[in-house]
Amino acid sequence: MKRNEILIVVVLIIFGIMYHFYKSGDIDLITKNGFHISISSTKLLDKDHTNDFIVKDINLYGIKHIEIINKAGEITVKRSKDNTIIIKPIICVYHKNKSIANKIYNKIKIKSENNTKNIKIEVDSHGKFPYKRVRVKFTILIPETVELNIFNRYGNINMKDAGKNIYINEKYGDILVSDINSNLKITHKYGIIKLKNISGNVELKSKHSKLSINKSLSLQIESEFTNLNLENIKDDIKIKNSHSLINMKKITGNIIIQSRHCKIKLNDIDSEYLYIKNSYDDVYIKNISGNNINLHICHADLNINFNEIKEQMNINSEYSDTTIKYPKSTNPSLNICTKYGKIKNYSKTKFTIIKQKHNQSLSTQNGNPEIIINNYYGHVYLKNND
Repeated sequence: MKRNEILIVVVLIIFGIMYHFYKSGDIDLITKNGFHISISSTKLLDKDHTNDFIVKDINLYGIKHIEIINKAGEITVKRSKDNTIIIKPIICVYHKNKSIANKIYNKIKIKSENNTKNIKIEVDSHGKFPYKRVRVKFTILIPETVELNIFNRYGNINMKDAGKNIYINEKYGDILVSDINSNLKITHKYGIIKLKNISGNVELKSKHSKLSINKSLSLQIESEFTNLNLENIKDDIKIKNSHSLINMKKITGNIIIQSRHCKIKLNDIDSEYLYIKNSYDDVYIKNISGNNINLHICHADLNINFNEIKEQMNINSEYSDTTIKYPKSTNPSLNICTKYGKIKNYSKTKFTIIKQKHNQSLSTQNGNPEIIINNYYGHVYLKNND
């Protein structure tokens, strides 16, 4: 082995040993302001080297609005047994050396500003915040009638049966909210959102998330790279989404979806009005009943299986194959046109299809519902679902 190669091996061994001790907290790199620089936050936040510093509880009465700003940590919200508000902070410092952990703790500040109706609590520090050594955990006990505004990073939010007119801004953590008798507004990036039994309306913006909602009133969702799983929604749903999956079932409100690069799956839908505009991924609609359906599909296939449509189904598609399945007892009024595509009838009813060089058309009258399909560069398939 050459001298240079031996030197490289020795340097790598020394670096590995130093990093091992650094990671465990035996040695640190210190900045001018006294904070400890780390390379990997996930490795430095070692539960085996946790130092919990319990801060004095904050007890309040008569407060109507609470704002929490937590730079790194967790927040748990529960209903209090009476009208008392109790805020319990714990500062967790991750370091093997307790003396150094204590020095880091002394640099963390929990500031509060309040008047007779409002309180604002903010986690701060002297100098740059040591994200890779510190997490602040709040347990908040409040009545149902207190409004909440929560800003949190690098940790989870867990909320149950407490608060009203809630706003949550979360990044790099999960949100778990259940049994809320109020409206809920959420801004979220990077994590999981689970909502259950929300008696109010939900407004949500997300990126790179995974969203699950079971039982809610109306929803308004604006998202990117966010998988949506929605179930038992009673009121209207408006969705703008891209690059993900939209899965919905047991929906009774009106539905409006504007999306691209989204695979859409709808099942057990009973809506007066359904509107979908989607491109570059397929749409599957199963067991749907309603009055009016309006679909715009581009560069993707559409497969719709309906039980009863009372008025009209209007489909515009490009570079798409469209499959319509309906009960054989249904006698629809059809107005179908394809350009550079074919109409293929596999239903029990015989139709006359007019064939031209590049176009095909099918027209029947006096039936219900009215089905209008304009398709470019794709085929239309008619089938019975029984």
